[in-house]
Amino acid sequence: MMAGYERYYQIARCFRDEDTRADRQPEFTQLDLEMAFVTEEEVLETTEAVMSAVFAAAGFPVADPPWPQLRFAEAMARYGSDRPDTRFGLEIHDVSDVVRGSEFKVFESVLAAGGSCARSTRARAISRAPSRTDCRRCPALRRESRCTDLRRFRRGLQRESGEVLLAGAVEAVLRELSGSAGDLLLFVADQEHVAARALGALRLELAERFGLIDRSRHDVLFVRDFPMFEWSEGEDRWTAMHHPFTAPVGDDFTEPAKLLSRGYDLVCDGVELGGGSIRINTPEVQEQVFKVIGLSEQDARERFGFLLDALCYGAPPHGGIALGIDRIVAICAGARRSAK
Repeated sequence: MMAGYERYYQIARCFRDEDTRADRQPEFTQLDLEMAFVTEEEVLETTEAVMSAVFAAAGFPVADPPWPQLRFAEAMARYGSDRPDTRFGLEIHDVSDVVRGSEFKVFESVLAAGGSCARSTRARAISRAPSRTDCRRCPALRRESRCTDLRRFRRGLQRESGEVLLAGAVEAVLRELSGSAGDLLLFVADQEHVAARALGALRLELAERFGLIDRSRHDVLFVRDFPMFEWSEGEDRWTAMHHPFTAPVGDDFTEPAKLLSRGYDLVCDGVELGGGSIRINTPEVQEQVFKVIGLSEQDARERFGFLLDALCYGAPPHGGIALGIDRIVAICAGARRSAK
């Protein structure tokens, strides 16, 4: 883009500098689209045009564009995932205000620690209610094992141990979750992101185990407005959630936790098929991002001096998206991605 090419595409062989997983191999192929003088909406519209043609050619039934768009915060709040599978219910609800003052010690102790929350999901169409042991054995939930506790309630929200939510809290929870007698309610109380991810993992496990997913249905959507930065406890510093060349929304870097990015992902049936962003096109903003993620001016100059110099000559606003061809082929071929 800086050299004057207004737009291009390429099919690139890539190597991934991160841990290998079942759907994340060290070597993969992507369709890379880059365009100058575009907005997020124009990139997403181009992606819809390309991918709807691909799905049609593969005989993979999806809804016609435009496809739904979810903000990252909404996706995490409702599904506990930034690549949500929306083909079934079990949506997550924040019931902090509902259970506050209920005298239930687990909730009260967590909520008393500022910035915490209680989240719950409701399971109705399940033939056999999973026990607490079942839930604890859930492989996906174990990966999110930082959560303080998982609590199950059924038949009037009374646990086997005899713990009972106050009547007023029972009615309020049922109203919040549109629940009724006999529903299974699963609660996690912890920090917001921990509780959401824990229930998001359990949500997928329950859907797989009890056949709640309609395999003949395929949901495609975009997730956007990701946080610009995320805190890495292992490295004790801020890191870029997408990559450090993603443009931020605004230019106030005083509170990194509140800054959003102009990044977006394409998701199908709970699988991320591609991601991209509008890029940074000024050296001042790029230097600010490097500073937040802990790169000294000297390190930034040694590693990315070529980029900072190029930005000084004037770069157009530009953005794009990279689509994972391997994953697209796999999902069109019917390969299933297990929550485990």
